[in-house]
Amino acid sequence: MANNSNIELTLIQPFTGDSSDDAKLWITRFQLFVKTKGFNQHKAKTVLPLFLKDGALRWYMSLPDTITEDYETLTNAFLQRYGPDDNTKWQRTAQLYQTKQTSGQSVEDFITMLTGKGQDVGLSEDQIQQVVINGLKPNIRQFVLQNNPQTIDELRRWAKLGELTVSDENQQHQEVVAAIARLEDQLQALSVQATQTTWKNGRQQSKSSQQQQQRKCSFCGNNWHQQLANCPARGKTCAKCHKINHFARVCRSAPRTEQ
Repeated sequence: MANNSNIELTLIQPFTGDSSDDAKLWITRFQLFVKTKGFNQHKAKTVLPLFLKDGALRWYMSLPDTITEDYETLTNAFLQRYGPDDNTKWQRTAQLYQTKQTSGQSVEDFITMLTGKGQDVGLSEDQIQQVVINGLKPNIRQFVLQNNPQTIDELRRWAKLGELTVSDENQQHQEVVAAIARLEDQLQALSVQATQTTWKNGRQQSKSSQQQQQRKCSFCGNNWHQQLANCPARGKTCAKCHKINHFARVCRSAPRTEQ
């Protein structure tokens, strides 16, 4: 019996009444627990306070018998007390619009999560669609928008298809370019630091200055820039390989063959 009690407490975490607790989700889980155990309403109203603690338990102890003696009345009072108010709904809605699909998270899990949270705060189906589309990975979002889904089910279908067919090659390329740019910045910073050190020696200063003037930028082919952000090739598309952030005259890629 002691082991069973430990398992039950693990499945249903005690409700404290803290603002971070989701009252609707918690009471739903408790009702599923009651149904699984085969408890009637009399047993359920007796068990419920065993899973309350801190502020929530003090709230229960302050209730009159007219509420605690009826399970349905008790759960309604619980939701009225700890359910989301207008301010909480606004905060949770704002958080939904900022939620992004994470690396390794499937489309199905992401849409299911946002749909449930959106319904909890009273969002319409159109609003839930906007939240989902806004949070999808960029390549999947573009694929979905091209197919103009009208319902959440259509959105789910196109998003799952995009997850299987859309390549992450462009996104990976952008990440590689960004990593190279960061490395170039670091190398340039080290070069500047070394140059400043040699300024104490006039002969070394002159030599370093000449070498830097002769150095060429590997992205645009012009003289070396003090800041890569000033490079005219930044954000431009190569006419040879169609990749970004360099000109064709310094392109190192093999030319593409049109099929």
